[in-house]
Amino acid sequence: MRKLILILTLLMSTISCIQAQNDTVFFMKNGIIVYQKAVSEIDSILFYRPVVNPYGTFIDPRDSTLYNTILIGNQIWMVENLAYLPSVSSPDLGSETSPHYYVNNFYGTDVPKAKLTCNYLDYGVLYNWPAAMTACPPGWHLPSNDEWITLTTLLGSESLAGGKLKDTGTIFWNTPNTNATNESGFTGLPGGMRDRYTPTFYHLGNYGYWWSSTEYTSSTAKGRALYYNLSICEQNHHYKDYGLSIKCIMNQ
Repeated sequence: MRKLILILTLLMSTISCIQAQNDTVFFMKNGIIVYQKAVSEIDSILFYRPVVNPYGTFIDPRDSTLYNTILIGNQIWMVENLAYLPSVSSPDLGSETSPHYYVNNFYGTDVPKAKLTCNYLDYGVLYNWPAAMTACPPGWHLPSNDEWITLTTLLGSESLAGGKLKDTGTIFWNTPNTNATNESGFTGLPGGMRDRYTPTFYHLGNYGYWWSSTEYTSSTAKGRALYYNLSICEQNHHYKDYGLSIKCIMNQ
């Protein structure tokens, strides 16, 4: 708090000096002016960060998997991708109407073996949309498109939210992991996808994809994507037989 007060004091002192010179506030980054505004058009300066608080943990009663949870604004999210795996399909099996569960780069059908893989332990499960709609544990649900919008709006916009949602560093994300700060605590990981056309797995380490519960057409549903080389959280849609990750949100 003392550090914040000092920063504010220095900033207001700077503004006063600039006003005395030419009645303009200059916003600087690395010594370069990135924005300027006439003081007469400003009545306050706010430093905004979303309300983000560690919340706790949750144990899925179906398989005893432990999840960390995070409070972002008024929403409580699972930090880890969902890992519920009642069965596992090879990527050559898919459906827009029947549930399928996948583990990236696992081509068998043995659940215990799939659960021993690093991709399962790190990134969780990829679900087609019918599986995603019922995969979250009791008390939780697949977020709607509106709930995703609430999240990205809180973080500044879809164009800014990506970096705030991505896990930092390059242990999971490939370089450069553009603008990743994870200041939201969301800890988005690049679990890739099960593609419908090949069919096989793609984009591990490069992209993370998550379903929403909102249909786009009768054969597609909306979702979100994060990218290793961009700072956006993109709203998109996929055919329902794609395999994407899930982040569950607590019922209100």
